[in-house]
Amino acid sequence: MEAKEVLLLLTDDWADWEASFAVSFINAEEGCVVKTIAVDEKPKVSMGGLRTEIDYTISRYTNFDNLAMVILTGGTSWRNNDYQDYPEIREFVANVRDKDIPVAAICGATSYLEKHGFTDHSQPKQVTNENGFITANGTAALEFTREILLTLKVRSDEDVEGWYNYFKNGE
Repeated sequence: MEAKEVLLLLTDDWADWEASFAVSFINAEEGCVVKTIAVDEKPKVSMGGLRTEIDYTISRYTNFDNLAMVILTGGTSWRNNDYQDYPEIREFVANVRDKDIPVAAICGATSYLEKHGFTDHSQPKQVTNENGFITANGTAALEFTREILLTLKVRSDEDVEGWYNYFKNGE
């Protein structure tokens, strides 16, 4: 059986730490694999200086039947660029949701979703999971990961809650 893909949509200056728990947990499990996607093939450099190769471009991605989720990390680029010059991001997110595939966004990426009409709230809570969108503020990487893992069902809810309590509370 082919592993389901979880796409990490990257921009320049992406916040590498915000999806790090989710990416490492997902890639450690059988059944899902994390791949990168962007508007172009240029490697993206994170705020932490990590240079990341791109697996897919948005315009060429067609494997929606094997797509489990799309994750949009935060970063300064969402604040510094409204991506009006890249309508393919908006169109891609809309296409993914039309296919009932969940989208997860954290920090600055949540503002992008709101600005383009995908969500209708700012991010006052640590994390929300509604209408196919998981959104989290920039201080909630663990909560964000918990919601992603619960949605993907890569492990039992009990295992995910145990993981969360260990990293959040040391228990």
